Amino acid sequence: MQRFDVAHCLVEPSYAVWQASSQAVFVALFHLTAGASACAELPSGVYAFGGSVAACLAVPIYDEIDYSSLHMAGKAIGLFLSAARMWRRSLGPNLAGRLPEPLVEKIESFLGFEKASLAAEVASILRTHGVFVDDEYDREESGFGRDGNWSWWLSDGGRAPYARTDVDYYITAVSLEEAGIKAEALRRELKEVLGEHVAVRTPNTLTLCPPFPGRHVQIVLTAHLDLASVMLFADLDSTAAAYDGRSVWGSSRFLRAVRGGVNVVPPKMWAERRDTMGRAAKYVRRGFGVSLRREDGLSCMRRGEYDEDDVKQLRRVVRLSPPFFTASSTNTAEVGLQLESNTAYNEYKIPRGPGVTPDIVELFFRRQGADGRILEAEKPLRCEWRLSRRPEEWVQWGAVVAAGL
Repeated sequence: MQRFDVAHCLVEPSYAVWQASSQAVFVALFHLTAGASACAELPSGVYAFGGSVAACLAVPIYDEIDYSSLHMAGKAIGLFLSAARMWRRSLGPNLAGRLPEPLVEKIESFLGFEKASLAAEVASILRTHGVFVDDEYDREESGFGRDGNWSWWLSDGGRAPYARTDVDYYITAVSLEEAGIKAEALRRELKEVLGEHVAVRTPNTLTLCPPFPGRHVQIVLTAHLDLASVMLFADLDSTAAAYDGRSVWGSSRFLRAVRGGVNVVPPKMWAERRDTMGRAAKYVRRGFGVSLRREDGLSCMRRGEYDEDDVKQLRRVVRLSPPFFTASSTNTAEVGLQLESNTAYNEYKIPRGPGVTPDIVELFFRRQGADGRILEAEKPLRCEWRLSRRPEEWVQWGAVVAAGL
């Protein structure tokens, strides 16, 4: 906490975080966070982006956390997935024509290279190195990853900082036709590695919902020309980081945030964008304080330059950490009725929690009268340009300089 002047933060962060010490550490944490979807081979120009990346790249600073175990696990996962992909690439027209398909399937099954089994193999690698997520733990005895259990950071019954993070995949392409092809390729790949799930169409995404504790996986259908454009539209500094399955990418905004422990928010954005306080509070719990910056680049720290009631409200929001919805029955219809009476969920906020299955999610949408959002497998995905809409107001709020546009 001594690396920055807390006087420049409206609210101090809940953790001190720092950049992950190696890409192998990041890889291990990304597989803990993203689950089966982390095993997908991403098409070129497709990136995991936002909270699921920040969770693994901006890690807490605690002496008792054994990052060497994560490093070794990440290296082992990389070798395993590389071997699996090399095997598939070697099955070109020449070899595939010579080997009977049943034999190929048996070899893949024996080696653990079947796409549907990749996640289980990776989970086994993580546990072999003493790294896992398990909510059944004693907080007094096992807090802060002392025993390799990362539930306190990623789950903890919905109370952990990154418990509610979805895994978002963004598409970059030179044309909408190319973006659509990449979206379809990504959907096919995710369908194979995720296994059981239901696909839900929201205005800007296709959301794949596997059984809990699997996270919702979103294919963002508002395409960008390049990664720089994706970075530009990140609402907070702490979310402007990406992973393409091979390399980790961070913008200067993200590096400033993780090394300074603070999100710099333009005052106009703070005042006019309604979800800014909630988003900022979420990242306060994840290790990023909040600083407001005037157009001249100076912090708004003097009395009268910010609303003290906003600061009090921000502190209240930071303290809120509701647990996951937990089904009290194994009957699909009964759980569906439970969800209908839970005002936290609607057709735009998809239910997730212990006992919530793809069947329950599908029933929930049908009872909401939103059957059309359940996407049939054969229905093609269509992308649109993110920058084709009217310019967002925040462009005028000082988040970026004019030359950067």
